[in-house]
Amino acid sequence: MKTFAVRAVLSVTLASGILWCGPASAGSKTIVNNTDHRIKAVGITRCADDPGCTAGKVKIKIDKGTQAALDYPTTYLNQLIVSGPESCAVTVNVRGDAGDDTMNTNSTLTVSDLDDQNQALKGICTIAGSNP
Repeated sequence: MKTFAVRAVLSVTLASGILWCGPASAGSKTIVNNTDHRIKAVGITRCADDPGCTAGKVKIKIDKGTQAALDYPTTYLNQLIVSGPESCAVTVNVRGDAGDDTMNTNSTLTVSDLDDQNQALKGICTIAGSNP
């Protein structure tokens, strides 16, 4: 019997328009959807530790009350944008800011409704990081 090693490959269109193909993941976050609706999460990656260098984007859809892995081909995220009936984003402006700490020092990002009881806040969500 022959044994074959299989390595998952991910293809991502980089900001330069070049299609990058490589190992399935250099980075990964668990995205938890605590909203009442299906959401789409878009992760904007960066090419190195410089937040000014955008590498590309990866997308996933997550059903309400579930979680999914957001795998990306670089080490860092520059931005996470969540859309659906609720929308929110976390952005890195400079290394070490609140956005960088939330996205790049935590293994799990949880998306929640801001306030289901307050009509003025309907459609807005929050993103919080943790290391369970």
